[in-house]
Amino acid sequence: MFALLAYLFGILSAARIQDRKQDYQPPGQHLCNNESAIPARIQISFSDEDKKENRAYQEQQYALQKSLKRAAWLTFWAVFIYAAITLALWCVNKKAADAAKSAADTARDTLIYSQRPWVHPSSPIRLTQPIVIGPNRIAVSGTMTIKNYGPSPALFVVSSLDIVTDIKDFKNRADNGCNLIERLTKENEFSQNAFGPPIFPQEVMAQPFDISDDTPHPNLTVLYFAGCIIYRDQFGKSLHHTRFCVETPRLARDFRMADVLVNCNIGQAAD
Repeated sequence: MFALLAYLFGILSAARIQDRKQDYQPPGQHLCNNESAIPARIQISFSDEDKKENRAYQEQQYALQKSLKRAAWLTFWAVFIYAAITLALWCVNKKAADAAKSAADTARDTLIYSQRPWVHPSSPIRLTQPIVIGPNRIAVSGTMTIKNYGPSPALFVVSSLDIVTDIKDFKNRADNGCNLIERLTKENEFSQNAFGPPIFPQEVMAQPFDISDDTPHPNLTVLYFAGCIIYRDQFGKSLHHTRFCVETPRLARDFRMADVLVNCNIGQAAD
């Protein structure tokens, strides 16, 4: 019974709600069917006190933005000036460091030049046999003595000597001789970058030689000798070179065993 009454009550309630939905019309809908709606005009006004507060707030915001802009520019210029000062100090410090390094390098070079070995022929080169001069060959035999004039040992000393019958070919023959023994010091089967005996300070080393030229100049006058000595020091420099030149004091055909080879005016250098 109660269930039936509740069922009927639910049906009646649903019907009443449906009727209300059908009778409901949104506000102003009856006007839309019959006449146009009258537009509403809304006007908002502020009191003088509100206007003053608004104006004061805007002025405050403007002053704040202006202050922030000024602070930003001041910060920019402060950073710029700081960077300029830092750069100037860096330049000054770099210049001072470069000057100190240059002074240290100069002092080191001065020490090395004053204490390094200096190797050069110690006495005139003397021939042990007469010069053999033929139509297609020139042969010379003799002894060359070289001395270390420096205060420290000369290491891995290697030398070369070649005869030059044409002065125009002197530079080429001298360069070839130096390049040959330099390759010998770098490309050998005994050790890397180390070949040749040492010469201690004020010590003299004699080196005999037998050299010839199978293509002499047909108009031979003076006979030139192009020499090169390569050695090392104990200060770490890779190689030192001594280049020298000697010649017959007169025509090569007139050279006698009692004569002495003299220094040339060319081909003299040392590093």
